[in-house]
Amino acid sequence: MEHKDDDIGSLDEDSLVLNNDCSSERRSDELNIEYDEDNEDTRSELKFDKACETEEESEKRALIEEKLGDKNITLQTWQNLAISRYGLVADDLRCQVWPLLLGVDPSKDEIIPSLEELSSHSEYQQVVLDVNRSLKRFPPGELYSI
Repeated sequence: MEHKDDDIGSLDEDSLVLNNDCSSERRSDELNIEYDEDNEDTRSELKFDKACETEEESEKRALIEEKLGDKNITLQTWQNLAISRYGLVADDLRCQVWPLLLGVDPSKDEIIPSLEELSSHSEYQQVVLDVNRSLKRFPPGELYSI
C-alpha cells in the first residue's frame, strides 16, 4: 500500500516541530526555527465564527437569543438548551447563558479578593501545587503567559 501525503493527514517537518511531535528525528534547535505567530500551525484550532454555523445552529442561536430576552425562563429551560444538540452554539451565547445556569448576577460589582486574602485560604497552597504539577504536562517550549 502506497503512502500518500495530503494536506489534512500529513504534517511537514516544520509542523512537527511547531506541534512538538516527538516522532520527528529533527529537533527545533537543529532547524533554527524561532517562534513566529505567522508560521504557527492552526489546522487543529477550533473556529467559533458565526459564519460557520449551520442552518440548525443558526435556528438554535435565534431560539437562545429569544429566550435571553424573556425574564421568565426557568433554570430547567437553560439546562435543557445547554445539553441539547449544538449546546449553547457559540462562545458569545455561552458568556450570556452560563451566569444564568450558575445563578450568578454578572451585573453585580463583587469585590475581588486580593492575592493576600486568597493566599491565606486553607487550600491555596494545594491549588498552587496542582497548577505547577499541571504545567509540567505542557510540551517543552509551549508558549503560555501567566
